[in-house]
Amino acid sequence: EMMGINVINVPLRGDGPDMDYAEKLVKKDKSIKGIICVPKHSNPTGETYSLKVLERLARLPKKASKDFMIFTTTPIVFMILKNQRNLEIFLIFVKNQIPQIILLCLQAQAKLLSQVLGFLF
Repeated sequence: EMMGINVINVPLRGDGPDMDYAEKLVKKDKSIKGIICVPKHSNPTGETYSLKVLERLARLPKKASKDFMIFTTTPIVFMILKNQRNLEIFLIFVKNQIPQIILLCLQAQAKLLSQVLGFLF
């Protein structure tokens, strides 16, 4: 909040965040740019997100603004990749995040290029 970020809490339901509430929020308010998740041993309850919640979370960017991102403290790949069905969910995560990942890479490259040019000239 000190950095100008408006934090909206999404309640936990025992198997992860209330995805009905999260989906409703991002559909209604396109100024929401991301969600921060702790999918394994989430504080303060210690709960771990269910596969069903992870699948809905993976699809969340399609319902949100075009620059919406999912930030997690746990590499979701380790939680999801246990069988073929889970691989499909993981691929949804990757597919929905690729435009944002590419944009972040381009921004980082532009910043680095600017620094190099500033150093040289």
